Amino acid sequence: MEKNKRVVSLALEADQQQWLEDMASKYKLSDASKAARVLLDYARIDGDEAEIFEKIRCPRC
Repeated sequence: MEKNKRVVSLALEADQQQWLEDMASKYKLSDASKAARVLLDYARIDGDEAEIFEKIRCPRC
């Protein structure tokens, strides 16, 4: 593990975990953790913060 990476615990719904695993496989990433890091980097660098956090997207609400 690289020196700046931290191990964290996230509570995900089963379909969210499956989607990360599917994306990792589809794009030949090392694992679902890498897929999550790709998403986080996109959100931090290219994402629109208001679009990400103000729009309500909750298929389970």
